[in-house]
Amino acid sequence: MKQKNVQTQVTGDGVFLEHTPKIKGVTGGLHFIFLERRIGIRDGKRNQLIRMGDGYTTSWVSCKERYGNTYIDSVYSRVISLEEPSVKAAYTLIVEMDKLLNETDPDVSELVGEGEDFEREVYMIEVKKKQRAQRILSIMKELSGIKAYMQTMDEKLDHHIEAAQNVVYAHISGYWRGLKSTSPEPVDGYPAVQERTYPGRDKYMLNRDTLIDAIRIALQKGSEASEEED
Repeated sequence: MKQKNVQTQVTGDGVFLEHTPKIKGVTGGLHFIFLERRIGIRDGKRNQLIRMGDGYTTSWVSCKERYGNTYIDSVYSRVISLEEPSVKAAYTLIVEMDKLLNETDPDVSELVGEGEDFEREVYMIEVKKKQRAQRILSIMKELSGIKAYMQTMDEKLDHHIEAAQNVVYAHISGYWRGLKSTSPEPVDGYPAVQERTYPGRDKYMLNRDTLIDAIRIALQKGSEASEEED
């Protein structure tokens, strides 16, 4: 039986996700928290507060939030690109497995014949069944590897996003402490935050959940087929 062997592509280890986030407009350069606290002191004196719902914000805070949100969204998009080869490989393997599982063979017990030709026919049927079973097991192993890779990347991504949010929070907090010290208005401990939207996250989560579910179903079908063979 001819088999279409797919080289599993588990690529992109996402090393950058293990590093401290470097956010344009928030970190690096002269973006030191003690300097930003001074900016807060200045903005408090100038009464730069903007009412937002039940709280306050400032143009400076809104700008930092945009920088942070833009960075976070770009990280999701970057991870999508890193995982793309593995995602494509997984779907190719799933299609191949479905094709293999739908193949049928003649029932050897119902075959009638004798001689070398008959024995060869029976032998080839058994060889084909064995090769198909081996390939299904191989696909299951490859799919399990891709699933593990995706889950590892997902954990790294969660930690990196949390770290990025903490970085932005630290800078805004430093600024806000300075503002509170000179503001004529009583303000809360942290500015009012705009509702965040991450198109990259929505796409990432949809892709991840759809693929993981497809792999789960494929592995279940493969396991059931293997049990039937036994």
